[in-house]
Amino acid sequence: MYFQTGQDPEIQQILTQIYQESQGGTAYCEQMMNALMNLFFVLLLRRYEHAVQLPAKNNLNWKQDYMGIFTFIQNHYSCITLQELSREFGYSERHLNRIIQKYTGKHFFEIVTSLRMKEAAFLLRNTPMSTAEIAAKVGYENLSGFHRAFAKYYGCTPEQYKKAM
Repeated sequence: MYFQTGQDPEIQQILTQIYQESQGGTAYCEQMMNALMNLFFVLLLRRYEHAVQLPAKNNLNWKQDYMGIFTFIQNHYSCITLQELSREFGYSERHLNRIIQKYTGKHFFEIVTSLRMKEAAFLLRNTPMSTAEIAAKVGYENLSGFHRAFAKYYGCTPEQYKKAM
């Protein structure tokens, strides 16, 4: 299912809180994360149930291991390559790209870039980390490559993005 929430500030705030709880390691953080996840899903349904997009009929041949592929990408976006993903799941790189494109409408590289950029934006907004630290954390070996990718994705430099927040 796909919910188009736009820039809903309350949804964003809840996701930020979930992330902060996952990083904090404070007492009862798992319980707090569960409570926040419940709130997140209730708000999604309450506000966007009418706009939910269900998979097209051609997606009904979903294999169980595809979820593992997408979960793996999400958990390792900062360091995964298509070649490594291919070795991990036993599919050719070409076949993996077809699977990814069929179910997301995007290529592997686009998915990884999107995950990296969203995490970078989150870190710029919510942490005192330097741009170089953020670039390294999201998987960029050099700062200039990160700057180019960020500017292409968001239309501004990381520094401009941070100032605008």
